[in-house]
Amino acid sequence: MTDDDPDLRDEVRELRAAVDDIDSRLSSLESAIERPAEENRTGASGDPADARSEADAAAAGAADAPSAGGSWAQEPGRPSPADRPADGEGGPVADEGRGPPADAPTDTDSGGRDWELDVGIRWLGVVGVLALLVGVGLFVRYAIQQDLLGYAARIALGVGAGAAMVAVGRYAARDDRYHRLGGIVVGGGLAIAALSLYAAYGFESYRAAIGTTLGAAVAGLTAVVAVGLWISHRDDRPLVGAESLLIGYLTAGVTIPEWGALTLAYALVLTIAVAAVSIDRDRPALPLGGVIGSYGVYVAWRGALDGGQALAAGAFLAVAFGTFLATAIHPGRRDRTGWRSWLDHLLVVTNALAFATLFARLFAAGAAVPRSLTFLSLAVTFAGIVIAADRRLVRETPAAPYLAVGFYALAVDLALAPVWVTIVLAASLPAALLASIRLEDSRARLATHGLALVLVAKVALPDAMGLAPVGFDPWVVPTRLVAFLAAIAACYGVAVLIERRSDARPSANPDAQGRDPVAESDPPDRGSPTGPAAESDAPDSRLLAIPGRTYAWVGTALVTELLWLELSSYPLSVAWAAFALALLAVGFVAGRRSLRYQGIALLGLTTVKVFLVDTSGLDPLTRTLSFLTLGAVLLVAAFAYARNAGRLGDSAGEPAANE
Repeated sequence: MTDDDPDLRDEVRELRAAVDDIDSRLSSLESAIERPAEENRTGASGDPADARSEADAAAAGAADAPSAGGSWAQEPGRPSPADRPADGEGGPVADEGRGPPADAPTDTDSGGRDWELDVGIRWLGVVGVLALLVGVGLFVRYAIQQDLLGYAARIALGVGAGAAMVAVGRYAARDDRYHRLGGIVVGGGLAIAALSLYAAYGFESYRAAIGTTLGAAVAGLTAVVAVGLWISHRDDRPLVGAESLLIGYLTAGVTIPEWGALTLAYALVLTIAVAAVSIDRDRPALPLGGVIGSYGVYVAWRGALDGGQALAAGAFLAVAFGTFLATAIHPGRRDRTGWRSWLDHLLVVTNALAFATLFARLFAAGAAVPRSLTFLSLAVTFAGIVIAADRRLVRETPAAPYLAVGFYALAVDLALAPVWVTIVLAASLPAALLASIRLEDSRARLATHGLALVLVAKVALPDAMGLAPVGFDPWVVPTRLVAFLAAIAACYGVAVLIERRSDARPSANPDAQGRDPVAESDPPDRGSPTGPAAESDAPDSRLLAIPGRTYAWVGTALVTELLWLELSSYPLSVAWAAFALALLAVGFVAGRRSLRYQGIALLGLTTVKVFLVDTSGLDPLTRTLSFLTLGAVLLVAAFAYARNAGRLGDSAGEPAANE
């Protein structure tokens, strides 16, 4: 440094003085903070706020001091898009380490400020953009009436105005105070540009005057979509991205029916774009809108062509379904709770139902086998997702087991005769239960209970009324008897499976008296979340704790109904009484209290029938035999209870009566 640099020497001297001042203030601040608490208590006779005042003054001085870097200090930049709140989240943003900005709302007025900012920025901005759109439309109308602008000039004016709004909005958003307002202006500019480009081809007078081709219009609209997606990704604006994709789907609709299968190809590109943006930015609502847009374009395309091109239609549906499903189960997407998690569930369900409905309609109304294969393929797909999620290969999808069971039942119902549907569902019930136990998946187990409910409802109502009863014609198969026996065997088989598993793994609570150790003794699911997410997403444990005795009760009810359908009067009373004795005998031998309860309940039903129905509806001899049979059966049951009074405990852990 030489004497030729007096200005530089003076500036260095000022910087040194500023640094010394900051150092002294920091020293005083540290001494005030590190002062022992004993000194504060011993000095209570003075002002107790002296230490705090000194610390506050030192902090204020340090904050007001000039930067050590002087004029060469770099100004803090604007936060990155990832640190800025997304569209729809208001409020100023504070730089990290610097505290809130000067105009940040305090605790006392935050509610009023939030409401005021919401109205002042969002709604006034939206209404302003709408008013601007109306004004532009009125101006164009006036220019047309006065013959001031030609057709091409009107389109150029609209596109130019939209581009200017996009540029101004992005420039204004560089200031965090105008971040939300800038997004609104950008969205309005994209809308104006898209509407102008559409008018160049969509309005016949414009198309005739300018000579706009469909390819040129689609190219221009595609450019608007690309710019919007780029801005959405660059500036992290979800609403701009959603608007751009909406413009894209509307553009695909413009090409119907001139482009034929190319319309579906264009829609597939948009579908892939939705998936890419959703996975990259982890946006839960965007793929759901993509499902509506993609399948909506397909429905419009299919209706305009009035059938035909089935191969292209099937390929589009398969690729769209796979793309949205891959988006939902992609392991890179984070788990969510609350309403955002329901958006993920709704995406999977909506995508599956839309694909199943539209793909099945590709076949003729009488083509049951192709439709059945479609549903069976979906069932296998979602069953595979359950297995893959258990192995942590894909993201867990709570709706997968329910969809697998539902599509499987539909496939079986379409492909087979009614009695064979019952037989296949009955055979599938124990297999599904074993699979859910092996996977230790609570939702798969609940889906299995749903399959059992479907089976029982089908047997108890449609099969009971529509299938052939037992008759004397040897050439007529008693399909009703076969269906009931299959369902009864399935219910009792599932009951045995659950009870054996309960016996092998007893309840962790040895003091639990009077109840079987059932599914609630199972270990927690490996794939189930814990904490708040588990409370919102996992099924209610009461729905999962369905013991084997419940299935045994259902099986007994089906046997009772079958006997009522096939027999009447005195034979029915005898059959019910004999079955009740059989239940009591098995209950005593196996040590199952629930079976004995079922026997007692059936004896009560038989008693009511004998006293109320048989008394008035039978001849004297048959009526006498009914009462004699009932009395004998009741005495045998009473004798059995008296004989086993000392060991009425349950083998699953219930105490004996004399303990």
